[in-house]
Amino acid sequence: NLNTTLYMNTFHRIFVLVALLGLAACNQAPEKKEIPEADRVFGFKSAIVEYKTISTVEEASDELEETAWYEDYGLVSARLKKEYFVEEVMDSVYSKTERTSLLISDTAYSWALDPEKMTGTKISMKEMKAMGRMPGMKAPKKVQPKDYKKEFVESLGGIWLAGDIVLGKSCIVIELGKTKQWIYKGLVLKSVTTYSSGTITRVAIKFDENATIAPDKFQIPETYKVAEVTARDMMNGHGVNPKMN
Repeated sequence: NLNTTLYMNTFHRIFVLVALLGLAACNQAPEKKEIPEADRVFGFKSAIVEYKTISTVEEASDELEETAWYEDYGLVSARLKKEYFVEEVMDSVYSKTERTSLLISDTAYSWALDPEKMTGTKISMKEMKAMGRMPGMKAPKKVQPKDYKKEFVESLGGIWLAGDIVLGKSCIVIELGKTKQWIYKGLVLKSVTTYSSGTITRVAIKFDENATIAPDKFQIPETYKVAEVTARDMMNGHGVNPKMN
């Protein structure tokens, strides 16, 4: 009858609406937990940075081009490096070779990859931390560059200099040992290291703060053969764990 038909149509519409709402909820990305301020490496959520490095330490200059992607306040990163080595093969005749490397890290692992050979190694962050201290030694309190203060820098034997501008960003400027650094919200936008034989200058030539970054920038391609190494392997410089990903 008419009442039954109306009831069934109403029930069907409600059923479809509930199903659609359920599907939308399933497809919705899970909300990320807020990262505590103390754990943040940088004072910005994400960034894409392009660097250029020039070295005059040797007679022939070496160059390095680098693009870095940072996410989750610097806890997740990827850095693509292209190094150019220049050497004199004969009088006034120079040879230039190129080497590419990719470094990816998150809170669990750090990967060092060779895009040309499609191979690499990975080490857990726990192992990395173990390399930095002796057995039984407590981990030192970590101070992120974004939290550097004059007193802390001077306690390390450094010098707190007048601030400066790099790519339109106001930087603190410090000098630690032979290296002078321009730091913006924890990220070094420029550094100059001086040796008796020359200098190494690394400077950001492009900086996109709070950029939107594709997730695959931080993913390891399935075609890569990656060996897991331990802290002991790293200390010895060999002995790669045979377990492969």
